[in-house]
Amino acid sequence: KDSSTESVFSVPVGSYPYTVKVNETKNDWDATEVSMTDTLTPADKVQYVGYAKVEACKYNENSTNSDKYEVKETKWVKIDGLKTFTLKPSDLGWNDESYAYRFTYYVTPVNKESFGQATANNRFELKGEVEEEGINLIFLKYILKRR
Repeated sequence: KDSSTESVFSVPVGSYPYTVKVNETKNDWDATEVSMTDTLTPADKVQYVGYAKVEACKYNENSTNSDKYEVKETKWVKIDGLKTFTLKPSDLGWNDESYAYRFTYYVTPVNKESFGQATANNRFELKGEVEEEGINLIFLKYILKRR
């Protein structure tokens, strides 16, 4: 759910920023119906903070910026206290068939008094069908981040 009306939250000291880029295919693929799931482990040691910033971007080969993907629209989704979340662009009201998406969010340690050090794992998974020039493709990809 788009939570854009709520715009302020605090990120605790010691939190980790994450950025995940999805569908950077130079406007070739339609990923509006792809489910995008992020999961943290170990669940008793880390959780999300505040909101995920989700940006819909369009590739512009004529852009003078080093990042040729220009932000067209931004949504904020409340994920505070969660250990996993799933988003689908069409559920956020985006139906442009060629958007790329950029997720930015923070993860913070919890129950810090019960451990001295821990490795946090972040798994970002895409599931669904994408279309390229009218051809249906099944797309499944895992991105594993560790901090």
